[in-house]
Amino acid sequence: MSNIPANLLQGWKIVIVEDEPDNLEVAAYILEFYGAIVYPAMDGKEGLAVITDTSPDFVISDLSMPSMDGWELIHKLKLNLGDARNSDHRAHRSRYDRGS
Repeated sequence: MSNIPANLLQGWKIVIVEDEPDNLEVAAYILEFYGAIVYPAMDGKEGLAVITDTSPDFVISDLSMPSMDGWELIHKLKLNLGDARNSDHRAHRSRYDRGS
C-alpha cells in the first residue's frame, strides 16, 4: 500500500500539454486518482489557450510538440505573466531530443 494520501491533489487545477495521447491519458489518470482536476491540451498553442482560460495551479508540458513546442509555450507564458519570479521551469530532454 502507498503512503500517498488519495486526496493529495484535491481541487488542484492541472494542465497537461502533451501530443502523445497515451502519455496524456496515463498522466491524467494518475493525477485524477489523487484528486486533481485535469485540463488536457495536445500542443503548446492549445495549451496556452487552456492555461489562459483555467488559471491552473500547475502545468505539465512536453517540450517537443507540433504547432507550438514546450519551449515556446514557456516563453509565451513568461511574457503573459509579466513577473515570472514565482514560476519554476524544469525540463527533461531525452537522448532523442538531443539528437544522440
